[in-house]
Amino acid sequence: MNTWEIMKKISEKNVQAHESCAEDFDFDEFDCEEMAEGEPFVWGIFEYGTCLMRLIPENKEVNVNEFNFHKDFKDIRFFLIEKNRSFKAISRKTAESLIDAIPDAS
Repeated sequence: MNTWEIMKKISEKNVQAHESCAEDFDFDEFDCEEMAEGEPFVWGIFEYGTCLMRLIPENKEVNVNEFNFHKDFKDIRFFLIEKNRSFKAISRKTAESLIDAIPDAS
């Protein structure tokens, strides 16, 4: 399973063509390339963009802010992904629990 190809297909089907969308997805691609095989992350997708949240302590504060900004978007959908291993839709509540469970950076 190639995680990036699945993400790209979902994005092309569900995200409206808009300049900021392309920028979001460019950041997602960079983050995805940086991840190890099997690393878990939460991915949010909505009409005008995406947000990728790595479940690592170094990203906790950014992820909390990102999630809080996007969580109430009417059309947002969340996925729990393990790079190139699994890809499943999750609820907003599950996404929030995963973000909250990230250990604080030391």
